[in-house]
Formats: sequence, structure tokens, C-alpha cells
Amino acid sequence: MTDAKVAAKSFLVVRIGKVYDVSAKSYISQDPILEVDKVLQNFESCLFAKFGKKLNLNKIQELSDKTELHLVVVSNVDSRYVSKTYMIKKALNDITPGARNYPPYYQGKEGFIGTWFEVIHSSFQASLADLYVASSYKKLLTSMASSMSSFFFCKL
Repeated sequence: MTDAKVAAKSFLVVRIGKVYDVSAKSYISQDPILEVDKVLQNFESCLFAKFGKKLNLNKIQELSDKTELHLVVVSNVDSRYVSKTYMIKKALNDITPGARNYPPYYQGKEGFIGTWFEVIHSSFQASLADLYVASSYKKLLTSMASSMSSFFFCKL
């Protein structure tokens, strides 16, 4: 990793909601951030899923080649944003059969997952107030308030 890459950070911010269990017709009470952290207690890395539309893996790889790429998971808890930052090791469209390093609430929902991210702990924790959307250079929090998008590519 070059010094320029260490200095340059980029962020994929993924907004998550409560996890709905279709078969039980109820929300799962687990906090997705805590569930990722539980997996990281037992495994070297955790697979985090972004449901829906697949992200452009070439764009993610390009960002990863040029910068230190982070995943910022954002959840709305009691009308306030809670977030945690992880390092992205790689992005995948599919996971290896038999993989176990992901939260259990993904089981049975693999067909709805567009992109998987292999993540590890990050010593750097991004402040949402300091992030800007890369395409518009608008503050992330302003963009999140006026957009239905589930993800944003951001810079400091």
C-alpha cells in the first residue's frame, strides 16, 4: 500500500433498516452492526450484504486500488443515525458455498442480495457529518435526508 493510498480514504455508505423476516412476518430484533461485530469476534472477516441492485464491482475495485476503501454501515435508531466503519477487503456478487462468516439473518435470503462485502475491523471511524457525496460534493447527511438511495460513495 502506497503512502498516497494510506492518505486517501473513500467510503461506501450503506443505509440499513430493520431486518424483516418474511416467513415470520415480523422484524428481527438484532442490530445489524452488532451482528457484524459478533461475526468478527469469531472470524477474521465478515461478509456484509447489500440487498437489491448489484453494485459495479469494477468501480469498487478501482476505488480500492486508489484509496483505502471503507464501508460505513448506517442505521436509524430512535430518529438518530448510528454508524460503524469497517475496512473493505473485497466486494463479491456471490459468496463461496459453505461460507459461515456472516450474520445468521442472511440465511435463506441470499437470492435478494446484490453485493457482498468482505469486511474487517477499522481503526478509523468516519463521522457522518464529515462525509461528502463524491458525485455531488453535497454533505452526506443532507443527501440522506432528501434521497431514498440505500448507498452513497463518499469522501472526507
